[in-house]
Amino acid sequence: MDREGSHTVAIKRAAAHMATESDPEQADEAVDPDVVTRKLNNHLVPWLFTLGVLCYLDRTNLSFAALELNRDLGLSCSTYGLGAALFFVSYALFQMPSTVVCARLGAPVWLSANIVAWGAVACLFAAANSVPAFLALRFLLGATESAAFPGMWYHLSLFYPADTSGPAHGGAAPAGLGAAYAKVASCTALAQVFGAPLAAAILAMDGLAGLRGWQWLFLLEGAATVVFGAALRIGLAPSPAKARMLSHAEREWLVERQAQAAARGAAGSAGAGREGGLMAAIKRPLSVVRDWRILWMAGCWLLVAAVMFGMTFFMPLLVAAMFSEAGGLSSSSGHHASCNGGGHGPQTASDKRRSVFVALATAIPFIAAATGMNINARLAERANERHRHAGVPILLAGATLAVTPLALRFVGPALAFTCLSLAAGFCWSFHGPFFSWPAVFLSGEQAAAGFAFINSVGAVGGFIGPFLLGRLSDRADGGFTAAMVMLACFLGASGTCLLLFPAPGQRSGEEAGDKEQAADGGGGHTHLPAASAVDDADQEEGEAVPLAGHTSNGEHAGWGSVAAGPDEEHSQRRQQQWEPQRERLRGVGSGSSRSLSQKGSRGDLEFQPILQGRGDRSS
Repeated sequence: MDREGSHTVAIKRAAAHMATESDPEQADEAVDPDVVTRKLNNHLVPWLFTLGVLCYLDRTNLSFAALELNRDLGLSCSTYGLGAALFFVSYALFQMPSTVVCARLGAPVWLSANIVAWGAVACLFAAANSVPAFLALRFLLGATESAAFPGMWYHLSLFYPADTSGPAHGGAAPAGLGAAYAKVASCTALAQVFGAPLAAAILAMDGLAGLRGWQWLFLLEGAATVVFGAALRIGLAPSPAKARMLSHAEREWLVERQAQAAARGAAGSAGAGREGGLMAAIKRPLSVVRDWRILWMAGCWLLVAAVMFGMTFFMPLLVAAMFSEAGGLSSSSGHHASCNGGGHGPQTASDKRRSVFVALATAIPFIAAATGMNINARLAERANERHRHAGVPILLAGATLAVTPLALRFVGPALAFTCLSLAAGFCWSFHGPFFSWPAVFLSGEQAAAGFAFINSVGAVGGFIGPFLLGRLSDRADGGFTAAMVMLACFLGASGTCLLLFPAPGQRSGEEAGDKEQAADGGGGHTHLPAASAVDDADQEEGEAVPLAGHTSNGEHAGWGSVAAGPDEEHSQRRQQQWEPQRERLRGVGSGSSRSLSQKGSRGDLEFQPILQGRGDRSS
């Protein structure tokens, strides 16, 4: 067995030994991190994914309704773009306060209340009969949806570690916050995949009970949201300690892992973390506004959000323009034809068939987006890298978006539609590595507030994108070429900034390896009270492996020597890096047993392993 393998087995033995001494009743129950992660994925991801799908359906079903709504209400591209954009004004204003309340009340309580509220508002769109009513409802919908994504991110951060380079113990299930959030955030693309055929079916109900197709669209999707909000309150696990899908030992292990991760992340602000009172509860989250890393990320997300929401709200209109008889991205035959179907008269049977075709075709770019999100999130997590996995896809999205009008002009709608789909796939794929970034350098409420602030600034982009698309389209007499070039420039600027982001987006290879092997169970990879692992190892001729940093004769060799390479300087650097852990392990071979001790609060857990008189067969 090589030295690193010996080191890992020793850590497992020490953890299991401690678990046996501190709680004999749980010693026989092994906790497998892969099993815990799978249980979390099977419980949390479906609930929050469905929440995200409904959120995006109610937010963006306007893009499908626009095929009929704009005609009925006489909306120009500018007015439609303004209505789509107004959502993000209230969304940004209420997001950070809603996130603080969510952290205090818990996601099941606060999110369920918000879900029921926005579902009711979504239903009210069916009664909109004027431009002022349409604009007012869009503003109100943004306010009621403001807690959704920050609340989901905060809730996931209670269960998943941010500081991980891959699946726990080498399993197949993603163990980190980035991969978990990417699975949930893929709803932003898949909502359109599901929403497109659903919208096509509902729009075909036009005339039933005297209602237009777009009215049925708002009523049915809003009612489904209200029902789901009530179910979420009952079904979603509120915290690791109350996660009923886990066994008692698994809950204890998960609580301990997350507490240690929070303690490590908050080490730089321990003093501030002990402040109490309402003002401290407000000041701690708001302090992220002064963090230049959060401001940098917020600027990048603003530009990308402008593109994503511009594409989301105008995608059916873009597809309709591509496949129109005029060949439509540069201009249309009639004024504002790209936004209201060419006039204010009643729809013909041909118009209805066209609406259904466009709604179905719109699903394809978002299938590419959902696929790109999940693939890139896994690649980023395995590589433990964020700069390239976030920045390069954005640059590729800008390039493909820029050539889309040229492809339509010189080749045809098939190639242009392919370019548009690829642009969506690249653009959405940056979610996982990007939105797991704040949790690398922030923790707890501050990480949630950092996410909320980034998302709030991104909401400004959500306003800019649809609004500018509408304005530029009107100025181009219904064409979208100028708007698409503008969006491509946004992506180019954001992708460049992400690649140049000075904050660390990864751990070095040696640091990642050491953290996984550290005795404090960093990231949940090896801190495992698994008695069975010790039993299996001890059955091998009764021999034992020494704890990292100790030779067969009990002398302290230092953490750096365990996996040191041939380079002596490299080994010295590693020894200096792990000096705190080495100090923790002083006296391990002295014959005195120590157990996991808790200092002051649960976040101050200290790992004090034991190995008494164990021999070495690491050779």
